[in-house]
Amino acid sequence: MLQRLAPDLKLEEARLDPAHLLYLATRAGAEALHLEDEVGDFTPGKSADFVYLRPPGGSPLAAVVEHAESMERILAALFTLGDSACVREVRVGGTAVYCVKSDDD
Repeated sequence: MLQRLAPDLKLEEARLDPAHLLYLATRAGAEALHLEDEVGDFTPGKSADFVYLRPPGGSPLAAVVEHAESMERILAALFTLGDSACVREVRVGGTAVYCVKSDDD
């Protein structure tokens, strides 16, 4: 589909690295909604909703995280392999609304 929309675009130009994907999911969304002074990053005083992920032992994600050579690789793995089994805690407005303990903790 991308080739139809932009036939002259090179694949390298269209790639989104993990750090940019994180930016798009956080700060860019806040900026688009003109809420960057309230949310979008971890600046003290800003409201934060976030999910704490920790892969179960023996999972493909745990293996990638254990052997990753960079934070970017870990972030990419979280984006692609993270699922509900990895969710350990959810916070809304900084307050925990979901928390689970596992044998791995």
